[in-house]
Amino acid sequence: MRPIYILVFFLTFTSCKQAKQIDSFQIKNLKYTAYSFRMSLDSAELYIAHYLEINKSGRYICMRHNSFNDKAQYFRGSINDTIFSRINSTLIETTFKNTYYFKHPNSVLYCGFNYCLDYETKTGIKKTIQFVPSQSPTQIKILSALFDTLIYSTNKTKIQPFQIDSYKNKIKSLNLMVPPAPTMREQLKF
Repeated sequence: MRPIYILVFFLTFTSCKQAKQIDSFQIKNLKYTAYSFRMSLDSAELYIAHYLEINKSGRYICMRHNSFNDKAQYFRGSINDTIFSRINSTLIETTFKNTYYFKHPNSVLYCGFNYCLDYETKTGIKKTIQFVPSQSPTQIKILSALFDTLIYSTNKTKIQPFQIDSYKNKIKSLNLMVPPAPTMREQLKF
């Protein structure tokens, strides 16, 4: 009977130990943003629908809107093991292009948000990927869906607003994706 107790104890100990082993986080800093350009007669204004920033410890801050153009809400929390693993397995890939957008001969009118993943790995590699989910690789689609779920989940703590103006300026300066053409100023006369 004693060998059975030893076996049960050993199996319990090793299974608990395996569950607690987590790889180290491969990302120093990650930002994920959904944005669009709101057009007026003479300019294009950048609208940030949501913003997520994850640090090397797996803690995040985020800004989101519940509906278009309402007052932004701000939160903090920690990522779960699923997101942790997906970030590690996806963003270690070095062959991603900088943009995944509609190709021009087959282009279509797209009225959704553009997305940006901006990150730095532990090894110092910095990468910015701008994309439309339907045009991006499966790994980025899955990661984007996990981030969107995290941003709109309910288990996070509300915090005071924080500034993202410098990041907005970075998004504007990237010029990897062209905002939609401005509306025509000329009026048609009949």
